[in-house]
Formats: sequence, C-alpha cells, structure tokens
Amino acid sequence: METICQFIVDYESQEDVQYHRQFHVTDPRSFEDEDPLLPSFQVLSLVEMDSENKSKKLSRRSIYRRQLVSFLMLGTAKEQPHPFYGRSVDDAMLDAKAVAYASRILYSRPFLLYVIGVILDKTSFSVTVFDRAGMLSSERRAFSANLDVFVRVIRRLSRDMSLVDLGHNPNMYLSPGHTYRQTAYPSFVVETGGVSSECQRFLTEGKPIFISMSLMGRGASVWNICYGEQPAMLVVAWRMESTTGNSGSGGLLSSFQPSQPGRGTCMVAGDFLWPDHDLPQDIESVRKCKLKDKNNLVLHYLVITPAGKMLWDANSDVELVSGLLAAIQGKFTSFFRSIQLKNCLGKAI
Repeated sequence: METICQFIVDYESQEDVQYHRQFHVTDPRSFEDEDPLLPSFQVLSLVEMDSENKSKKLSRRSIYRRQLVSFLMLGTAKEQPHPFYGRSVDDAMLDAKAVAYASRILYSRPFLLYVIGVILDKTSFSVTVFDRAGMLSSERRAFSANLDVFVRVIRRLSRDMSLVDLGHNPNMYLSPGHTYRQTAYPSFVVETGGVSSECQRFLTEGKPIFISMSLMGRGASVWNICYGEQPAMLVVAWRMESTTGNSGSGGLLSSFQPSQPGRGTCMVAGDFLWPDHDLPQDIESVRKCKLKDKNNLVLHYLVITPAGKMLWDANSDVELVSGLLAAIQGKFTSFFRSIQLKNCLGKAI
C-alpha cells in the first residue's frame, strides 16, 4: 500500500507543487524522537517534507513525530456483523486503532484542530475526521466502484491541501526559519486572532512543558514564552462553552492571583478567535455544524507567571519536595474556591 500511495502522489508530479509529503509505513521505532507510548502496530503515515528535502527518501529513524499530518489505517477483510453490536469485531478494532493513532498525532502536533485519517480494508475505504469532540466518518466506499475517489483522496491529502486544510490552527505557525524537520524543537508564533480587538502574539521557546495525551477533552498544552521581559507559561486548552467563568479574562484572572500559596498569577486570558472575524474557535465552527447531544468546546488560552516545569523534571530532591508542597498548598486553597485540580498548576520549581 505504501508503494501504491506514493505512486499516486508522484504520478505526473509537477515541479511547482506547493506541498511536499511522503507516505511511509511507521511503527514506534521509525521515529528519531522515540515515543514509548506510540501504538505498537504499523500505520501508513503521511509525512510533511520541507522544500529542500522534498525528494529525499526518508530512512528508518529519520522521521520526527511532529512531521505527521495524516495517516492510512489498513485492516483486513470484513467479518460478518456481530449479532448484538451490528458491526464486525474487525471494524471495531480498526476504529479503536485509528482513534489511538489520531490521539498520538494530536499529541505530536498540539496546535492541530483535527486530524484526517483514511480507514480501509481489502475491499472498501472511508475518510474520518478526529477532533476533541469525537470523530466524523464518511460512508464506506467500495474500491471496485470508487477507485477514482480513492485516488483523489490520496492526491488531495498529499499535494493539494494546506496545513490549515489538514487541521493546523491558522493562529499558530512556525517561526521564520524554523521547520518541522530540524533537530531542535521548532518555535511557534501563537496569535489570539480577531479583527476588531488587538491581536496578541506569543513566541514559544523549546519543547512544550506538558501536552495532554487524550483525544477528547481539554487537550491542554503548556509552553515556555516571554511575556514582556519576564519568563511565563502559555496554556492552550479546550473548555466547555457552558463554563462561562473561563470565557473571559476576568474569571481567570480572579482564579489565579498570587495571594495564596502554590498559585501563579494569570497575566492575560481569553478565547482564541478566528483570524478573519471575531467568532471564537470552537468545535461547531470547525465542523461547520451544530453538535447533537454534546457540549460545544471552545479553545482558550492563559498566560501565567512565574514560569515553571513539571515535577518529574526537578533537578534535586529539594526542588521535588518544594514543588510537591506547592502543589498541595495550591490544591488546598483551590478547594475552597471550587477550582478543579486540573486547573491547579502549583508553584514553579
């Protein structure tokens, strides 16, 4: 399948193709930045290439996880539908594998709004979009009657769709001179968006301090930045639309004041807005439809000082114990303010 897909990509390829991507069969040992939590099965991954290396054939362990933009999940021929669930065991297992791999791509590229995957067996295929509210799948199409559609899907994913089309947030982009293939973790420019209000801009430094590993839920990531001239942390996460206390900076600022032990100071907070209008970035606007029987999720941010690091990155026993004590103090004071533990960041160590 890797050979077939790459042939489709390269067939009558023009030199002025704007986007350069390659298909590679990958497993956890395929990546330069090894991740022990990657699913152990093989996947046909679509890898982002820069213009200088567009024709270079990547070898094993020369791919960075942050280069992954999409994937193909290959299953076996269908079994008979299960009498109770109405689908075959193979179908359910294939979907579970696809969800697991999509969550790892979201972990490797934390500024994605969604991931597109192609799920196929020996006779048919479908296209699935994974986001923080779940997954949306097309109808399954038989290869025998829809081979032209499959070819168009592969060509679109690999040659025609921009990173934004493939789910990358338009408010966040690589810093000038940085690429996904560079050895050091690239820096990103993060903009809050909007047209009528002043758009704030942050510049990340190095690897994220923390990234959520789940597919659904808050999908939080924490980054080192400079706010003015002082080191700070940028938190990007999804919130439920109904939690109005976090929708504006006022609620967040009152929740993160330095007057209590183990608490940081929230310098600024708010919802991300689309770059071409003042509507918030939420799941309904990403999907362009209303969610049924689900809470809408809104992407928001906050900047917290002082800058810190995770407890497991402590450089000494003293730092570790100091950080644990600060986290306990922060949780204790937050308990009386009805702040959830996941929102308690503790004292920087």
